[in-house]
Amino acid sequence: MTDKYRVFVATYFRQGITSDKRNRTILKYATYHWAIWIEGKKSTGPGHCFDVKEHPPFSNFPNSGGWKYECRHENLAESHGMLGRMMIGKLPKGVTVQDVDGLLQGILYQNQTRRLSRTVSAGSRLQSEYSRRKAGQTTLILTNS
Repeated sequence: MTDKYRVFVATYFRQGITSDKRNRTILKYATYHWAIWIEGKKSTGPGHCFDVKEHPPFSNFPNSGGWKYECRHENLAESHGMLGRMMIGKLPKGVTVQDVDGLLQGILYQNQTRRLSRTVSAGSRLQSEYSRRKAGQTTLILTNS
């Protein structure tokens, strides 16, 4: 038996968006928030959520807005936003959640030259996500090897 971390694609409820059926026709997959979820083999709830959100800019706060990476510890048993998850693989032996966090922090995004930064602020990516999908752009592709 192995105690490798399990890797999932998780789907989250988006307040005011997911519950409106009209949005599902227009936004399709963007109606939901998608993230990477990692938990231990015998986890009864605790895990880590890795996601990227687009935040609105604020005129009184320099360098605000844009895409922000976030890694947060959550408890699945207490989550009110996660709708479901699907296991897509396992981390190789010896690879930790911190290793994944470090790797994901280093990904460049949206033609930016700066690295991803952590944030806990809230924001909406509704319109830009819809526009990006409509234009056929791909943000991130994960493979299971």
